[in-house]
Amino acid sequence: KGKWAVTGLAAKLNENSTTNPKDVNLYGVTGKYDYSEIVKASAYAYQKDDRSNATFDHNTLNVFGVKAMGKYMGVGYGAEYAMNAGKNKQVAGTPKYTGSALKVNADYSLDLKAAGKFDFMGEYAMGSGEKAAASKTEEFQAISHNYLPGMIFGTYGVGQTMNGLGNLTTYNVGANYMPKQIEKLSVGAKFFNFAPTEKIIVNGANYDKSYGNELDLCANWKHSENVGLKAAYAMFMPEKKFAGKDTTETLMSLGLNLKF
Repeated sequence: KGKWAVTGLAAKLNENSTTNPKDVNLYGVTGKYDYSEIVKASAYAYQKDDRSNATFDHNTLNVFGVKAMGKYMGVGYGAEYAMNAGKNKQVAGTPKYTGSALKVNADYSLDLKAAGKFDFMGEYAMGSGEKAAASKTEEFQAISHNYLPGMIFGTYGVGQTMNGLGNLTTYNVGANYMPKQIEKLSVGAKFFNFAPTEKIIVNGANYDKSYGNELDLCANWKHSENVGLKAAYAMFMPEKKFAGKDTTETLMSLGLNLKF
């Protein structure tokens, strides 16, 4: 209605039994308000009700969050904050979910008529982290996370075993360039840094330094609306104290996109 939009959902993720309440259900509601180009705000609430444990006790994970995005004087921005609530009655002590997560980003486009167009972007994100506490789960718990920063770290590297922003603090800066003389070509680069929010144990000792850095490079050739080529190169450089030795990883890829 007008600038408002509200969406609700009720879903069954798993139906484990037809006779006992052992299902996993998901409920949620999202509200959005499109105030102007400067501010577009939204809020959401989700609940995952997991009764799959043999005792039929609930593992109730709630995620509440707010978002804002927009564009002001050519600068685009986005900000999101989420927090957990609920209890896990399926484990000893019935710990409460108390985690939180924050993500902010900004971008800016600069059009130099003679040279071409530049896009600059940056982002910072942090999960609350985990401390030793039997009564609380302080690491941010996402119901279904999709935050995978870096071509290597998030998908293939250290980050693939993490719960998204659970105990991760990361930032990245990058730029894209579209030269005026070669309008079908665009090249880009992005630099990432990754670190634990709270101390972790590495080789039997507390570790609170960076996991490492990653550099991603890419080039795109838009031959036409239906044909495109893409090449990418990534390098993840872990901190020696974290990895124990020099274990730099590289990734190269070539892609062809066709639309019919």
